[in-house]
Amino acid sequence: MTPTPRDQVTRAVPVTVLLATFFTALMGRFTLDRIGVAWFGELDLRTVFCPALVVLVLLWRFRPDDPDYRHSWAPPVRWVLAIMGYLMLTAFWAPYGASVDERLADLGFLALLIVATVVVSGPDPAWARRVVLAATYITGLLYALAGLILGQTDAQGRTIAFGGGPNVYVRVLLVAVIAAVALSVIYRRKLFLLPVPVLGVAALLAGSRGGVAAAVTTAVFVVLCRRRLSWRVGAAAVLAAGAGLVATTTLLDTTDVALIQKRFVSDLFQEHQFSGRPELLGQALKIFLANPLFGGGLDSFHVRFGYSENLGYPHNLVVDVAATGGLVGLGLLVAFSVSLVRHVRPWGQVRPDQLAMLMGMIFVAAASMFSGDFYDSRFLWMFAVLAVNHCGWSVTPDCRSVSHSSTQHVADSEHGAGVPGPSPGSTGPPERFLRR
Repeated sequence: MTPTPRDQVTRAVPVTVLLATFFTALMGRFTLDRIGVAWFGELDLRTVFCPALVVLVLLWRFRPDDPDYRHSWAPPVRWVLAIMGYLMLTAFWAPYGASVDERLADLGFLALLIVATVVVSGPDPAWARRVVLAATYITGLLYALAGLILGQTDAQGRTIAFGGGPNVYVRVLLVAVIAAVALSVIYRRKLFLLPVPVLGVAALLAGSRGGVAAAVTTAVFVVLCRRRLSWRVGAAAVLAAGAGLVATTTLLDTTDVALIQKRFVSDLFQEHQFSGRPELLGQALKIFLANPLFGGGLDSFHVRFGYSENLGYPHNLVVDVAATGGLVGLGLLVAFSVSLVRHVRPWGQVRPDQLAMLMGMIFVAAASMFSGDFYDSRFLWMFAVLAVNHCGWSVTPDCRSVSHSSTQHVADSEHGAGVPGPSPGSTGPPERFLRR
């Protein structure tokens, strides 16, 4: 079927909305004073961009050309929103002096980003995943170039970019490495892998030991999922990456090499310096043990232990949930994890774009064990819902008549390319939403 001009406009709108959702999430708690702009310098830009995103999603979702669109949400998505809702509920027993309004705003903005991701990607989740991979890839390249060329560093000499910290910087770069590998597999173009050594060196200059540990965890996850990979392929990939890193590192000056050696060798193995993480974990566990069932409430860690050092969280996602929501919060996390594993099994046969989302989720989850608070883990939840999101469908007669044939055509073509098709019993999207 040749698309009409109206169909072409309909196809372009989700791209805009999806990219708006992605960059609103990427922005984080951004204020203009972080880049030296004095006007409205302390304004949290989420208060501007998130309402605008809501309007954009609503205008797209309830457009008059598709009034009978339906979309069911996968169980893991519902568990994610249940976690957000319960953590909001803990505001009722938050300790005196807690910054409840700020924490509720974080959770509210995070829930909004998740809902927007699910709704916008619903017509064609596979296409949405590829758009997000491309956006992640380009963003990582921009961050790497900005960090290496502009040479912006924090007080410790660790490379940063665009006003964010080194831990945020390394997450953007290493997720871009995942996107590069995924795009090279999906489109069978090794050119996507060319910037990987540069991304790796820039990540090392950030000096984030948690980020590197998360990258190793993600690599182990891929090996376990793809056990059929030849050892020769794995060895070649490791050797190529290592050679690229060594070749690129030789271009660095002595100051950068000294920073890498200090962060990853001296501080870690000689001085046993862990940036106070064990102490933070112990403090958070004290709150959990004192309130094991429902936790200490929203922002309880900051009230109990963070005032003296201006810390609002224990830099560990699981322990943070335990301290805030107790066993109930941990139970919801476990329910989400079990639901996700059951939903995507068998893991060794997932599509490449789905595997990339799962890799991104695992990486951010592992990195969240070493740094950041709940809002800083937003891409964990967004990657997760993108990996499991179902196709929506329409119940109008004209769309119902083309849905099965269109889905079957895509399934046949993907099987021909060596990509698994839709699972048995799945309902495909209308033809107007199919993007190949």
